[in-house]
Amino acid sequence: MKRLLTFLLLFVVAMGVFVWQLPASIIAGFVPTEASRFVQLHRITGTLWRGNALFSAMGVSPTLSVAWQCQPSIMPLGASCALSESVTGVAQVNLLSRTLTMEKITAVLPVQVGGGAAFMAESPRVTLEIASLTMSATTLAIQGSARAESARYAFGQSPVTLGEVTADCKPDAASASSRCMISNRGGNARLDGQLSLTGRGASGTLELTPSGAAAQRITF
Repeated sequence: MKRLLTFLLLFVVAMGVFVWQLPASIIAGFVPTEASRFVQLHRITGTLWRGNALFSAMGVSPTLSVAWQCQPSIMPLGASCALSESVTGVAQVNLLSRTLTMEKITAVLPVQVGGGAAFMAESPRVTLEIASLTMSATTLAIQGSARAESARYAFGQSPVTLGEVTADCKPDAASASSRCMISNRGGNARLDGQLSLTGRGASGTLELTPSGAAAQRITF
């Protein structure tokens, strides 16, 4: 009996050490598949519980860093993590429901979308403030805003300045998707639009009205 208890104790200790030393590279397996449509990690180093990586998102090149310090959780089964460096906030991974929940997320980063002849939008400084975000196979609920400074936009023509562009996002009644309203202040054109964000991607309409010219609309 003593040998059995000793074996079990050693087994539990060995498994604990093994889990604690898991490499950070497996973190992708704990994030919902839907999240990879929006954010990807590169050059991951450290362990599952304490590490860092470069990240890329829609319109953001993989040059910004994020670090995490995590603790395992039982209820719900998963991990709770504190984020730092280019992105700060708190993240909770629920393994049973494969849900990623984030709170008090802040980030300041440059953004460039498109860049081709047909469509381009960019800003050297975008401030992101997300009060809450929940993402799973059936849910993408975002409560927060983004503010882009010195923004520029082009749709089949030379870029026009937009000044400060803001996007305010709220989840729908069922929290299955989120809707973002877009507007600008300053610049030499008016920008209005709305986006619908789901776990499968984004859709919406943007309308650009240059000073003294007809409005142009892009739907995607």
